[in-house]
Amino acid sequence: MQQCRVGTAHVVALEEHSGCPFALRISADASPMAQFDFQQKDRSLELTHAELKDLAAAASGLIRMLDEDQRKYGGQVSVVMLTRETILRTAKNFSWDRMMPKWTVIVDGIELPARPLVLEAAGVPPNDPTNSHRAVAKLKSLGFDTRYQGKSV
Repeated sequence: MQQCRVGTAHVVALEEHSGCPFALRISADASPMAQFDFQQKDRSLELTHAELKDLAAAASGLIRMLDEDQRKYGGQVSVVMLTRETILRTAKNFSWDRMMPKWTVIVDGIELPARPLVLEAAGVPPNDPTNSHRAVAKLKSLGFDTRYQGKSV
């Protein structure tokens, strides 16, 4: 039996010959920058050698497509893919020591600057082309209370 670990995914080859079954186990990602933490327990999938090759090719194609989108659109692809859970997780460790901007968001009862929080959650630099209006729109779509100069909008 052979094992390979990539992040929180484990691939186990049960036998060492072509066409053998593989078990792919994906664990919940507990890292602080996890993008997908929706699963409550480990999942597993048994695959043949051909199915594993197809899965790897599909994943490679998806990575290539995301890389091209990242080059084409900058960080906006990351901002579009943000989840409510990612914002909540980022807000727990987010600190802001500057003057509060006009656009803010309430997360767990704390008022935070909208655009800087979104950029931090997306993992993009402060010079990202995402403007405050786009950040507020994303936060509103995720169900957060957004404010302009302290008044709910």
